[in-house]
Amino acid sequence: MPVTVESVAKAVVLRVMRLGSFLISLSALYVFTWADFRTDTIVMVLFCGMPLLSFPASLVFYRRIKAAAIAHWALALVYLVVYSMLDWRTCSAFGYCQSVMQTVLVTMTAWRVQGMYLIAAAATILVWLDARSAKQNEHGAAQVRA
Repeated sequence: MPVTVESVAKAVVLRVMRLGSFLISLSALYVFTWADFRTDTIVMVLFCGMPLLSFPASLVFYRRIKAAAIAHWALALVYLVVYSMLDWRTCSAFGYCQSVMQTVLVTMTAWRVQGMYLIAAAATILVWLDARSAKQNEHGAAQVRA
């Protein structure tokens, strides 16, 4: 199989996605060490667990890129909701909340949230590159037969 720009791009994006998901999962292990599970246990378990599942999701869906993209988008969305809930709890306890949307937007600036969305975007780019290379292979095979 010849080396093309698309195959190199696909390999680079795949490596970035896997490395990013590994780092996010690693940081989630660190969060588990200082998390207080006495208050809002379910929310805290989700807060720690969603990023932790990022790397295993990359490994489970190793060959199925589309399933990996769906899993990473679901993880990122749930993580944003859970993180926003914790941010809202904190800012309402101290009385500096302005609005729910403002809290969500501030939460989106957290590096773990941005990392989760970056991984999901990389998985989506992989789906696009995979579909594009499959289409080109199909087109090339049709030309060979003609």
